[in-house]
Parts: sequence; C-alpha cells; structure tokens
Amino acid sequence: MNKLIILIVLCSTLFGMGLTSYKPDAQPNCVAHVPGSISPNGDGINDFFFIEPGCKWSQYQLQITDNQSNLIFQSKQIHEVWDGTHNGKPLPQGFYKWKLQFIQQETGNRVVERGEIVLVR
Repeated sequence: MNKLIILIVLCSTLFGMGLTSYKPDAQPNCVAHVPGSISPNGDGINDFFFIEPGCKWSQYQLQITDNQSNLIFQSKQIHEVWDGTHNGKPLPQGFYKWKLQFIQQETGNRVVERGEIVLVR
C-alpha cells in the first residue's frame, strides 16, 4: 500500500494531478500552484495543503471533504492552510477532495476549481 501511495504522489507531483478542473474565462495563471499531495510529518517539507493564487482573488472559499463527502476543512482566508487533521486529530492517509471558489478581481469572473489531494502518513 505504501508503494502505491508513493507512486501516486510522484505521479501527481510530476504531472500536476492536484488540479482537475479549469474555468476557461479565468486567466491561465490565476491558480498558480495546487499540491497533489501532502505529508504532514513535521519535517517542514510538504506539511500543509494550500493553494497559491496567480492573480488577485476576492470572496475566496476552500473546502476539503473525505470520501464520504463529509466536510473536514473549510476556510475563507487565503493564507489559512490545512494540516491533514480534523478537529485537531490526524486523518488517515488516503485521497481527499477539495473545492476552491473565488472571484477573479481583474475580470469579475466567478471561478470554481475542484481536485483531489493525497494525504500521506
């Protein structure tokens, strides 16, 4: 199982599988970086999930759900990060879904992005 997770993490990092949808009316670089995986083990490398903006956003909202669509993280603050926990308890390794919504300030377009992230323990 660990070898499978490592392979998925490697593929998602190399091929950018963290971002699975794109709204064509947004600027191509409006979402600058979305990690495909996190490994919150305290080593300072890839410990948190966050999305880096490539343009100016307003009305930002990020939601992360588990495989049963239970909401485990939500933020309206661009600089708030997810550390792989829910209610202060570490979640098991596996796949989690994220949904990002924002208004692109330059165009006024509402953008919705969705994807998956792998949590590795």
